[in-house]
This record gives sequence, C-alpha cells and structure tokens, in this order.
Amino acid sequence: MDRTERRKREIRFVHGADLHLGRGLSIPSYDKAGKETQEFLKNAVQDSFSRMIRFAIEKKVDFVLLSGDIFDLNNRSIQDYHLFLEGMKKLEKENIKVYMISGNHDPKGNWKSFFSLPSNVTHFSAMQMDEAEYRDEEGNLLAKIYGRSYEKQADKRKWDLKIEKEDCFQICLLHTMLDKNTPQYMPITLEDLKAYPEIDYFALGHIHQCRILREEKPAVAFSGTILPRDIMEQEKGSMLYGELSPYQKPILQKVVLSDLFWKQVEVALPKEVENFTELESYLEEQKETLLEDIFSSAEGEEAGFAIIRWVLTGKTPLASLLSGKETEGEEELFQIFERVFEEENDRLLTHSVLFPLHPVTEEERPIDPTLLAELDRIFEGWQEGNGKKELEKVMGDLWSFTEDPEKEEEEKLLMEKEEFAFILEKAKELIISRYGEEER
Repeated sequence: MDRTERRKREIRFVHGADLHLGRGLSIPSYDKAGKETQEFLKNAVQDSFSRMIRFAIEKKVDFVLLSGDIFDLNNRSIQDYHLFLEGMKKLEKENIKVYMISGNHDPKGNWKSFFSLPSNVTHFSAMQMDEAEYRDEEGNLLAKIYGRSYEKQADKRKWDLKIEKEDCFQICLLHTMLDKNTPQYMPITLEDLKAYPEIDYFALGHIHQCRILREEKPAVAFSGTILPRDIMEQEKGSMLYGELSPYQKPILQKVVLSDLFWKQVEVALPKEVENFTELESYLEEQKETLLEDIFSSAEGEEAGFAIIRWVLTGKTPLASLLSGKETEGEEELFQIFERVFEEENDRLLTHSVLFPLHPVTEEERPIDPTLLAELDRIFEGWQEGNGKKELEKVMGDLWSFTEDPEKEEEEKLLMEKEEFAFILEKAKELIISRYGEEER
C-alpha cells in the first residue's frame, strides 16, 4: 500500500531525540581494546543514526520528529553536521518531511549553519510556540505539528500552547524533564499535557530512556537516545515508530537502534576467595553463567555488544589485601577480567572494576536499631538539604554542583543527582561496615 492510499485513514512517523551527534562514548578502557572493537565503537553513533534514517525510508513514513539535542554543544564538528545533512537529504529524496526542535545541548541561539538544511526540514523557532502543516500531494491538511526550540541552555519560560480542535491530527514536540522541580528544562508535568485532548501525540526529548507514559489520546512518550553513551544509560539506543488513525488510539512501538549496551554486573565472591589467583579461578567457573545473564537480558533481535562495569561484593580476605593498595589492585582486577571475559569474546569490553566494601548484613550489625534510624535520618537530610555544598568543600574545584545549566562551567564535571545519591549510599555502607568491625 502506498502513502496516498494509506493517508485516507492514518499517518505514520518516526520519533527520535537526543542524538547528541559529536558526543563520544565514555570508556576509560577504549585504548586497551582491539582495533576491530575500537572501529566498532568509533562508528557506533553513525550506525545508530543511519539505522533510524533507513527504517524511516523502509517504512515509508510520512515524517520524522526530532525532539531536541540533535547535536552536542561542546563536541560537534563539521563532520557531524555533514552526517546529519546527508541523512536529511536521503529523507528528502523519499519525500519524507522532518520536524525538529533544539534542546538544551544544541540551543538554537548556538546553532551552527555550516550547511543549509534541505527543504523537507522544518526547524521550529525558539521565540514562541511554532507550528507547521503537513499536507498530502493534493493539498489536503493531514496534520499540524507544534514545537518550540530552546534559545539557550535553559528554558524556564511558561508553557504557552494555544490550540483549537482541528479536523486533522495534531502533534507537539517538547524537550523537557516533565518535572517542575527542574524548571530549567521547560517546567511542565504529565498532568499539564493531559489537559490537551486536542493533541494526538506529545513527542518528548531529554530523558535518555524510551518511556511510553500514556497510550491513549493525548499519547505521551520519550523516544530515548539513539545510542547510550555511558554506564548511567543501561538500555540500548532507541526511537519510536508511531501510527495515528481516526479509528483507534495511537500506536507506539519501540525500535532498538544500537547493538551496543552498558551494564553493571555484580559478582558476589564467597569467603573462600582469598587472593587474585583464586579470584581468577572462581570467575572462570562462573563465566558461562555470567555471560548468559548479560546477553540474555539484552534488547533487540541480536545480543549485541556489552560494555560492563563489574562490581565485586562479598566478605573475603581479598578485601584486606586491597586495603591501601587500591590503585594497583584495580589494575590487577581489570587485567583478570580482561583475560577471563575478553580473550575469547569479541562482544564484550570491560569498562571498569569496582570493589566496594560490602555492607554488613542485618544479622551481623552490632548496632542498635535506633542508631540505624538516626543514621538514615541524617543521610536523608544531607540529600535534601545542604549536603551538596558540604560535599563540594571536600571534593574541591573539579566538580560543579549547580543545577542551572546557564551557570555550568565547561572545565568542571557536573555532579548529577544520581551520582550524589550514590556517594551518600556508599558512605552510609562504609560507616555501618566500619562500625561493625570496631565493635567486633
């Protein structure tokens, strides 16, 4: 069935976001990987983007929606713009329209025009809520698409969509956290969007995981990023394929775009593992089971390529051997995992190896429950109060703790909420463990 016949009852589209063209993969062990693996990782972004374009053409969609962060502000290159341009030209050749907005990583005020975008691409304004019409070859109005780009790295402006019921499909592109507690990323909520029954679909960007939040009209979804870039993004890259019909609720399907995925794998060590030699032997015994668990949980038709952060847990004498020799120990652990898991497997790369002190179990804790409750209260206060400011004094000038992107400093690392919570949790585990050791 060609598009002319299909349009009498439905339209088809691809929804993508957070391409972050220009941003590489955060892999400390990249230089240790083999040449073929390095080549695969180097081309991973381009491969995911090409799959998105190819899918849109094969499905003969009417248009592609891009909900912000097409580029990465601090890393984009002429080559990245050229990659994007070639993709848009391929869609133009197939008469597929593209509607896109800029996000906080590629605000329109910083957009570089190395090349002119082809005529099939509509880049929505940052000045106000913009709109475009999608018509068939005979000029019949089939859809109205709305969107507003970021002008700067933060967009705290009030939600201002004014819309009337139309005799066509209506779609809105937004780049947002859907959280009024992060006002720099367009302060709206899911409840705000549900108040627009005239809209068929809200195509969202910014959250890097694919999430279909609402299936009935108005449907609401994040498409996810096309390629996970670091260990915090433990899903394969994705986009959404959608169909709108006057006879049924919107259809949204997740489409996996990347072979690559990240995973944190915990390896619980028994007490019998006393040194590095015994650790390597134990990992050889567990190798088949661990690999099966890693790849059986991967999305998509193929298992893909895994980048793993190994986390060793358990109470063993090995922990004491590593005390005071963490740097040397981590290097030795890294080499052990490379030998066991990578020498005969070209689908896996070790990102890092962590050896945290395992928290004392409830049965082992010689701590009064009231003290535990007080410890929980203190840490909750740190997380919700001035904990970041206190931590900043300890960690020095390397980290930026601001939650306002307008005040971010390029030479500093941004402390995200997840990282801060992780540090507090590990600190609490350490206190409990050390307290138990002293009591014994």
